[in-house]
Amino acid sequence: MRLGDLISAVIIDIDNFKKFNDTYGHVEGDNRLKRVSQILKGLVRRPSDIFCHYGGEEFIHILGNTDISGAL
Repeated sequence: MRLGDLISAVIIDIDNFKKFNDTYGHVEGDNRLKRVSQILKGLVRRPSDIFCHYGGEEFIHILGNTDISGAL
Protein backbone atom coordinates (compact mmCIF):
# COMPACT_ATOMS: atom_id res chain seq x y z
CA MET A 1 0.00 0.00 0.00
CA ARG A 2 2.83 2.34 0.83
CA LEU A 3 4.28 2.10 -2.68
CA GLY A 4 0.93 1.91 -4.45
CA ASP A 5 1.98 -1.24 -6.32
CA LEU A 6 -0.44 -3.90 -7.40
CA ILE A 7 -0.31 -7.37 -5.89
CA SER A 8 -1.94 -10.62 -6.86
CA ALA A 9 -2.43 -13.83 -4.94
CA VAL A 10 -2.61 -17.37 -6.24
CA ILE A 11 -4.06 -19.99 -3.89
CA ILE A 12 -3.06 -23.59 -4.46
CA ASP A 13 -5.13 -26.35 -2.90
CA ILE A 14 -4.20 -30.03 -3.05
CA ASP A 15 -7.31 -32.00 -3.97
CA ASN A 16 -8.20 -35.15 -2.03
CA PHE A 17 -5.37 -34.69 0.46
CA LYS A 18 -7.50 -36.04 3.32
CA LYS A 19 -7.68 -39.36 1.48
CA PHE A 20 -3.86 -39.40 1.26
CA ASN A 21 -3.60 -38.75 5.02
CA ASP A 22 -6.18 -41.43 5.78
CA THR A 23 -4.33 -43.95 3.60
CA TYR A 24 -0.69 -43.23 4.48
CA GLY A 25 -0.96 -41.44 7.84
CA HIS A 26 -0.40 -37.88 8.99
CA VAL A 27 3.38 -38.22 9.29
CA GLU A 28 3.67 -39.18 5.62
CA GLY A 29 1.12 -36.46 4.79
CA ASP A 30 3.28 -33.87 6.55
CA ASN A 31 6.34 -35.12 4.68
CA ARG A 32 4.47 -34.82 1.39
CA LEU A 33 3.33 -31.27 2.21
CA LYS A 34 6.93 -30.30 2.98
CA ARG A 35 8.03 -31.70 -0.38
CA VAL A 36 5.26 -29.86 -2.24
CA SER A 37 6.28 -26.68 -0.40
CA GLN A 38 9.92 -27.10 -1.45
CA ILE A 39 8.92 -27.58 -5.08
CA LEU A 40 6.59 -24.59 -5.10
CA LYS A 41 9.13 -22.35 -3.34
CA GLY A 42 11.58 -23.27 -6.09
CA LEU A 43 9.24 -21.60 -8.57
CA VAL A 44 9.48 -18.21 -6.82
CA ARG A 45 12.08 -16.19 -8.67
CA ARG A 46 11.39 -12.53 -7.93
CA PRO A 47 12.36 -10.81 -4.67
CA SER A 48 8.91 -9.19 -4.51
CA ASP A 49 7.16 -12.59 -4.41
CA ILE A 50 6.26 -14.46 -1.26
CA PHE A 51 5.24 -18.09 -1.03
CA CYS A 52 3.88 -19.74 2.10
CA HIS A 53 1.81 -22.54 3.56
CA TYR A 54 -1.67 -21.10 4.04
CA GLY A 55 -3.65 -23.85 5.75
CA GLY A 56 -4.03 -27.61 5.92
CA GLU A 57 -3.25 -28.43 2.29
CA GLU A 58 -3.40 -24.91 0.90
CA PHE A 59 -0.52 -22.73 -0.20
CA ILE A 60 -0.51 -19.08 -1.29
CA HIS A 61 1.80 -17.26 -3.67
CA ILE A 62 1.79 -13.47 -3.28
CA LEU A 63 3.01 -11.80 -6.46
CA GLY A 64 4.35 -8.33 -5.79
CA ASN A 65 3.95 -5.63 -8.42
CA THR A 66 1.72 -7.92 -10.50
CA ASP A 67 -1.70 -7.27 -12.00
CA ILE A 68 -4.27 -9.97 -12.75
CA SER A 69 -3.04 -10.59 -16.29
CA GLY A 70 0.48 -11.10 -14.96
CA ALA A 71 -0.79 -13.52 -12.33
CA LEU A 72 -2.65 -15.55 -14.92
